[in-house]
Amino acid sequence: MAGPRQPSSCHHEELVTVKRRLAKGSLVALLAIAISSASSAVAANAPIQAHYECLWWSSEQMIHLDPNHPPEKRTPTRIDHWEYTDPIGVPHPDVVTLVIEVPADTKGDVSVGFKWLISGKWVASATRAHPAASLAGDGSRTFRVDVRVKESIEERKASRLRAAILVDGKTVKNANLPIQLGD
Repeated sequence: MAGPRQPSSCHHEELVTVKRRLAKGSLVALLAIAISSASSAVAANAPIQAHYECLWWSSEQMIHLDPNHPPEKRTPTRIDHWEYTDPIGVPHPDVVTLVIEVPADTKGDVSVGFKWLISGKWVASATRAHPAASLAGDGSRTFRVDVRVKESIEERKASRLRAAILVDGKTVKNANLPIQLGD
C-alpha cells in the first residue's frame, strides 16, 4: 500500500512562494491600515504651529529711510532668522515675539522653555509658564511670548535661540531662531 503522495520539489517551491506572497500581502495590508489610522489621528489632532515675528518697517517706510532718524517700526513681520547684515532691509529687532498657535482640540497647560546656543553649548533660561493667550472663534488659542534677543546676543554672545513648547510638561514642538551677526 502506497503512502501519501509527496509533492514534487517543484510543486513544493511553488507552495512556498505562494505562502510568502500571501504573508507579504498581509503585512502590506496591515501596514496600510496602521498608516491610515495614524493619519486619521494626526488629522484629528492638528499640530501646534510656532514662528517668530517682530515689528519692523514696512516697504513704504523703507523708501528714503534715514537710519539716523528712523520712523517707528509698526509692521508685524514674520522672521525665520535674526540677522544684522543690513541695518534697514533685514530685521534684527531688540525683541522678537514667539507666536504659538494651538488647535482647539489640544487640551492642557501650555508653557515655553528657552535655550540659547552659546559657544557651541545649549544654555537654558527660565521657563515661562502659562503665557497669555487669545481665543479664536473656532476655539483655537494663540500665545505670544516676547523674547529679548538683542540683550542675549550682546551679553551672552548667543548664536541661536530655541523655544521648547510644552503641553502639560511634555515638549510638543521646538521653534529655532538662528542668529547671524554682521561684520
